[in-house]
Amino acid sequence: MKNLKTYIIQYIKTTNDSNGNPRRMYMITNLESGIIGFINEGYDGCPLFGKIKVAWTAALNLQPREYKRLKSRAPMLTLEEFNTEYA
Repeated sequence: MKNLKTYIIQYIKTTNDSNGNPRRMYMITNLESGIIGFINEGYDGCPLFGKIKVAWTAALNLQPREYKRLKSRAPMLTLEEFNTEYA
């Protein structure tokens, strides 16, 4: 059996920006190494994370300042980058 990596995928959101654009992302955390990066939700909604084992948690609704601070802690990834690099 293939050794599966386990990730925690945390849904993070805040109010829309001044232009009305949504600010929603998924924070991907590896249990061994911490925060890997973020995937922007954009307008498409929930992405598919490929064939990885995912532990989902409740959504966090942050103030805009905290959202921006958290977002600066790790790179933004595309879903393709995540599935290629980590899945």
